[in-house]
Amino acid sequence: MADAACCPDQIFAARNEPGTVPTTEELDEIREEIKQERGDVCIQIEIEDDPRHGGYVCMTQTRSRPAPPHDCSIAPRQQMNSITHVFDGSVVYGSSQAEQDALRSFEGGQLLTQTVNGRVLPPQDLENCPAADLTAQRCPFRGGDTRINTTPNLMSMHAVAIVHHNKLANRLGLINPHWSDERIFQKPTFHYYEYLPLIIGDDIIRKYKLESYAGFRPEVNPSVLSELAHGAMRFGHSTVGGIFGLVEDSDADTFAFLQPHFFNTSLLYNGGYSQCIRGLLGDRPWVIDRNFPDAVSFT
Repeated sequence: MADAACCPDQIFAARNEPGTVPTTEELDEIREEIKQERGDVCIQIEIEDDPRHGGYVCMTQTRSRPAPPHDCSIAPRQQMNSITHVFDGSVVYGSSQAEQDALRSFEGGQLLTQTVNGRVLPPQDLENCPAADLTAQRCPFRGGDTRINTTPNLMSMHAVAIVHHNKLANRLGLINPHWSDERIFQKPTFHYYEYLPLIIGDDIIRKYKLESYAGFRPEVNPSVLSELAHGAMRFGHSTVGGIFGLVEDSDADTFAFLQPHFFNTSLLYNGGYSQCIRGLLGDRPWVIDRNFPDAVSFT
């Protein structure tokens, strides 16, 4: 079954001419087909009378790839982590050597960038770019994680990380002209010393002796627990608001609704990088709790 979707209505639409309305029997046949051929991964969430969308809604949900226990024993199914387990800034640098190499210039320890209207932005992802965006040179951004394109603020913060890395690399190169590109590239680790303390607090930093990086320890298992990845680490989603602030060059404040800007790079390509960063400086995160704005809950 070649269809990537798990919802019968989506699969029917992909197989038939636009505007064709499926019968109940046709949808039931596709449901059985899904169950027989993709029942191990497909979990279609069907809502008969969704109050927000005014009728039937089906959301495709697929199970994560399974991963065996470290001791290869018989145990409950666990999920495979497709990114690195360790706190290494993989969202910027990638989770594999191939991903990292595609993000580097291999000159002076620099990461690749593009300059649009005088502003340094992440490079374009030409391999995963719709034809219209490719023609207009407005492709999604390429980073260590495709999710950097989720919202304008994430894109802007990724640009900040790249610029900061390149600035540190440039300074290190000037101070140490004998250093190789590789040594310079590996040195900037601002995410460990500047970001982590803000998230977990100074008490935890001191308790687990995280004040400085003591080097790689091969005997330590860095694997992420499912409870952390799928539960605890979702705390950040509740801090996201349904609107976000934008501050113009004239210091005039405005705002934008979040939902139209999901996976939409137009704001940054049209000069919105500085507006987003200044807006972030003034925005206050929502309370960390179990509540989410509609823009996040229904996306």
